[in-house]
Amino acid sequence: PASTPAQAGTDSAEPEKPAQKPALSVRKIFMLVWASGAALLGLWFLFCNLRYGRQLRAGVLRAIAPKEGRPAVRLTRTALSPCLFGLFPPAIYVTMDCAQDEQLLHHCAEHEYTHYLHRDHIWAVLRGVCLALHWFNPLVWVAYILFCRDIELACDEKVVRGLDGAARADYSQALLSCAAAKSAIEF
Repeated sequence: PASTPAQAGTDSAEPEKPAQKPALSVRKIFMLVWASGAALLGLWFLFCNLRYGRQLRAGVLRAIAPKEGRPAVRLTRTALSPCLFGLFPPAIYVTMDCAQDEQLLHHCAEHEYTHYLHRDHIWAVLRGVCLALHWFNPLVWVAYILFCRDIELACDEKVVRGLDGAARADYSQALLSCAAAKSAIEF
């Protein structure tokens, strides 16, 4: 029998709409949290390094003429300890206490020059990028801390290897005096 248009509409089933996926899946939420953490930590590292670089440069009292092929050595009142800082070009910054003793200045400059030879200023940027990308992984933080310690030990070993017995004792004393000054500031 023929049906009327009104009956046809009620008898036929309406096509079902496909189920919509939620706007934010768990994967998208995790990716958003990861990307936000990486961006925030990366920006924090950049901010801290720019601020510290500005403080170092603002505190420079005088520059010490570098030897051929070495980075510039600058005496600054704002450094907590001697350091190699910067990328293009890097410079060695020494403290006031370090500059008052010629032998201590020499040992600190040699240690920081070894950092320069090992390209540690570039590795520091790469470490920061890896840490920002893997901010959620505690093993990466442990690796970062151990890597920083190993870099210092490698520089000390290279400097000491080129010294005789008396100079090694002087270098050790220089390390102790810098470490004691740094720990007094941190305490």
